[in-house]
Amino acid sequence: MSKIIALKGRQRSGKTPTLKKLKQLIIGHFNVQPNQIIELGKDYYGDNRNDICIFISGIKNLNIGIFSEGDYPDKLHKYINDLISRKSDIIFCACRTRNQTKETVESFQPPHIVKLIKKEYCKNITQQDSVNLNQAKVLLKEAGL
Repeated sequence: MSKIIALKGRQRSGKTPTLKKLKQLIIGHFNVQPNQIIELGKDYYGDNRNDICIFISGIKNLNIGIFSEGDYPDKLHKYINDLISRKSDIIFCACRTRNQTKETVESFQPPHIVKLIKKEYCKNITQQDSVNLNQAKVLLKEAGL
C-alpha cells in the first residue's frame, strides 16, 4: 500500500516548482546517489519539458515517486500506477483543484492512503520561490521524512 500525497491547486500556482524543490530537498538531505534515481518521464516529456516523473529508491528504506504533471487524468493515472508497480511507498504528485485530476488521485483510495494538500499561492512573485520551498518542506514532513 502506497501513501499518495497530492499537491492540489489551480493552474500556475507553483505545483511543479514546489515538487522540483521537494526533489532537490530529498536528494540533498538524504545524500541520494545517481544510481538511486530513475527518470520515468524523459521519454514522454523530452529534455525540454518542465514536468518531472522520477522514482528514488532507498530513502530510509523507502521508495519515493514524484510526478508533477497534474493537468490530465490519464497521465496521472498512468504514472501513479507506474510508481505503485515499482513499489513506491510514498508518491508525491500534483492535481488541479476542480477537475477530474483530483478525482483521479482520490480513486486510488482504498487500498492506498491519499492525502490532498492545498498549494499555497503567493501574489507577490518575488516571494513565490520561498513559499514553494516552505511547502516542499511541509510535504516532507507530511510524509514523515
